Amino acid sequence: MTQHDAFSGLMRDASASSPSEEWLARALELLREGRRVMSLRPEPTVSEATRGMPAVMQALIEEGHPMSPSELARKAGVSDARIANTLRALEKRGYVERRGCEHDRRRVEVLVTEKGYEVASKHFEECLDLIARFLEELGPEDTESLVHVVGRIGEVMEARRAEGRQVHI
Repeated sequence: MTQHDAFSGLMRDASASSPSEEWLARALELLREGRRVMSLRPEPTVSEATRGMPAVMQALIEEGHPMSPSELARKAGVSDARIANTLRALEKRGYVERRGCEHDRRRVEVLVTEKGYEVASKHFEECLDLIARFLEELGPEDTESLVHVVGRIGEVMEARRAEGRQVHI
């Protein structure tokens, strides 16, 4: 049995409250295209500890003030377990530092160092340039569609979250 047959069988077994065959077929097509795109990415060259670093650095810089590790984890969208490893790796590189809170000695705050800000700024510029080049190749019409669809996905996810419905797999 091919993978397509297996997926088609799953779609036929869906309950009456499930999405229509048409929407399930579109979802399957999106999953396949997503998998194809992801397979084209280069192999990661960073260790497990570095996963989440860009999101953590971005969150700290966007907030513009020191944050506790748990606040930072929520803002960056990483788990509490991941934040500990990520902060340790960022500290080792000299990108962030942890210090005791002035107002509450039990609390630890994380802040971006000058070196961290410089590295994050350079990384952001490189990412922005790469994305702009991809968008240029897509062309104005497809770029506008992509931006619109991603925005709509965000709106749907926010609405689902507000309603207490499932947002991720």
